[in-house]
Amino acid sequence: MTSSIARTVQGISKEEQAKVQGLNGLERLCRVYGSAEYLEKKMRDWSDDLFFLELWDELQYRARNKGYGGGNIARDLSVADVAERTSSNVGSAEESGALFDETAGAYRRLRVRTEEIIQEHLNDIKESLRLYGRISSWASIHTDMLASASFSISTELDNPLQKLTSYLAFLKKVLGHASLRRISRQLALSIQTFIWDHSIAPHNFSTTGITQLRRDMETLWAVFDRFTGDGQGRLGMRKLSNALDLIGAPIKASDSKDGSEELDSASKDRSLSIWEIERKVYKSNESAREVLEQLGLDSLTESDARTLLGKRVELAS
Repeated sequence: MTSSIARTVQGISKEEQAKVQGLNGLERLCRVYGSAEYLEKKMRDWSDDLFFLELWDELQYRARNKGYGGGNIARDLSVADVAERTSSNVGSAEESGALFDETAGAYRRLRVRTEEIIQEHLNDIKESLRLYGRISSWASIHTDMLASASFSISTELDNPLQKLTSYLAFLKKVLGHASLRRISRQLALSIQTFIWDHSIAPHNFSTTGITQLRRDMETLWAVFDRFTGDGQGRLGMRKLSNALDLIGAPIKASDSKDGSEELDSASKDRSLSIWEIERKVYKSNESAREVLEQLGLDSLTESDARTLLGKRVELAS
């Protein structure tokens, strides 16, 4: 996929284009990001330095005493000219402001914009998920797989996992913890949207299908956890995690679809079967909210729950 950098440059060669794609492009972006972040902090630090504080006080004194009425502060520099280069608070009665406000602000805008481009650049991970999004066998029932309880990762996920691992490994080396968390969280949300739109929304799921999808997603979350901290993968895709837990609720042999028993307080001490959950969710909105809260599925609405339960093929049989 042509990166966001390449799209902004017209007429570049294939060799030059390769330099702004993949890890090469990410490295270039991170150099700009790191420099902007460092210089923004340095400008803030300089503003608190005694030498520059004295310069700021002198500048404010001149602006307040000579700048009114269009007078210049120094030579041909008006108050507006100086404010444009230093701080918008030049000449004001406020005690806020510092000598390098405008410069620090410029570096901050560069840092923010570069972070946005990094996030756009990481979208090629989502592009690599296209093949995974074409899997349509989620509703198939494979009793042999259930018997063996052995689920390998879908082969269509191999390339996205490799790309995600290489990107996050690099970002961990060059970014601070807060920046890494912020960027990875946006990436996780982007992947969640893709999986929801291409794997969950269009398809129904058997027990084996939902188990396979959950196995795949847990592997994906493990990559995020490895580089950004325990639990960060699942946290970044919380709605997807909640959806998998709901669709993948267990089917118990002792439960029947047409059972009429109501859930009582004692039932909260055990896991619920998907039949029990279905009865509660469809009973009323209040009942649905209660069972979602009981299950800890706080990212799903009552409508989400009903739609997701309708995708479990065993409930429709």
